[in-house]
Amino acid sequence: MRTVAALLALAVSCSACEQDRAAVPPAERSGNRYTGKALLLSYGCVACHRIRGLPELSGQSGPPLERVAYQSYLAGLLPNTQANMERWIVHPRAISPGTAMPELGVSPAEARDMAAYLYQQVPP
Repeated sequence: MRTVAALLALAVSCSACEQDRAAVPPAERSGNRYTGKALLLSYGCVACHRIRGLPELSGQSGPPLERVAYQSYLAGLLPNTQANMERWIVHPRAISPGTAMPELGVSPAEARDMAAYLYQQVPP
């Protein structure tokens, strides 16, 4: 019985650790989140995605990005890092050719700022 209780306690503590690890660590974050917010609006990202702090539009065909920093994977394929988010924003179809995410012509510098806004909800 003690063994079962110990294993249960370990499983609960490990799942809590996993939740903490899912957030993109501060050391991996860069970019200007204020510029990123403006870019997310100007590229029309809110037409498909729900993004915290930005106006919602009716067409929500893309996944919500409100808690993207806490997801384990991006697009179900890439480990969740800011570098991978930037790659996805710049060339989503190079990563997943059949994705509905369009190639918008976002530069790497713009993608860094956009990712900074998306990851801002994670405490430093």
